[in-house]
Amino acid sequence: MSKADLHKANLNGADLSGADLSGAILVGADLSGANLRMAKLQNTATLYMAILSGADLGGADLSGTDLQKTNLSKANLQRANLSKANLTKADLSGADLRGTNLNQASLSWANLRGTNLVGVDMSGANLVGADLPEVRRLLDVLAKAVGTAATRAARAALTIFAAATG
Repeated sequence: MSKADLHKANLNGADLSGADLSGAILVGADLSGANLRMAKLQNTATLYMAILSGADLGGADLSGTDLQKTNLSKANLQRANLSKANLTKADLSGADLRGTNLNQASLSWANLRGTNLVGVDMSGANLVGADLPEVRRLLDVLAKAVGTAATRAARAALTIFAAATG
């Protein structure tokens, strides 16, 4: 299915585990609840405004993929590769991103409320305007829990982080 045109396709609940969808056009496709474990969607795959709510993308390769305005709410993205992916304005609320590679990904204005970010690599990621309330609260708690010099440093880091993420 590499380079397939699946524009607005209804693949709700489909089993596409391990499928090679690299270069596929899935603009506006409904993949909610689909099994895409270990699927290959890297580089030129286009999932702009696709619906992947509740989908299982564990271990999938989505590196360099266009996921702008995509609904990934409550999706399983554990250990997925999303390096250099464009997730601008994507809805990742309640998603499981444990161990996910988001290196150099664009998450600007993305909804990350309630997202599990344990072990996530966000080095070089663009988080401008991203909705990360849990991270802001954690930094504030850490700032209050440590000594005076460390408190000033943590508060400065929180201020810089808040300014950078809107």
